[in-house]
Amino acid sequence: MTRSESPGLMSRRAWLGCAGVVTAAAAGGVIVAVARPDTVSGHPPGPPDWLPDALAREQQLLAGIAAAGRTDATLRIRLAPLRADHLAHLQVLQALAARYPRSAASSGSSPTPPAPNSAGAAGVRVAELAASRATAAAALTAAGSNAGLLASIAACEATHAEILA
Repeated sequence: MTRSESPGLMSRRAWLGCAGVVTAAAAGGVIVAVARPDTVSGHPPGPPDWLPDALAREQQLLAGIAAAGRTDATLRIRLAPLRADHLAHLQVLQALAARYPRSAASSGSSPTPPAPNSAGAAGVRVAELAASRATAAAALTAAGSNAGLLASIAACEATHAEILA
């Protein structure tokens, strides 16, 4: 019996062809799931429920870091890496909001909260811990890669709190 006559084995070409078909079908399913219109209105789905709150939390943290930095130049230098992280989080969340026809930022459901009441590193630490908990809770309700994004942001915020301890 030769190699090509082996019973029950697929040729490499047949296996690659089947794998290509399966990959194309999966990619098509992802495209349809992302771009499908809302079955009721015929429009693409709106932003996830957690997105406006996540945007507001990042803006609040940036405001708190700015307020703390205004009181102490040394603290401003210490908080610079944290500020950079939150700017990156905000940019990613804003890019995600821009994917939706009804912007999460313009929904009006969550105005930007005020900066933390406590000044200095302690106030920023408290805000980081609260944001970490809220973002982790939102990650539990998010789907797919959004859950991973929120979990990553929550972990970063928890790390910031530990840095400030």
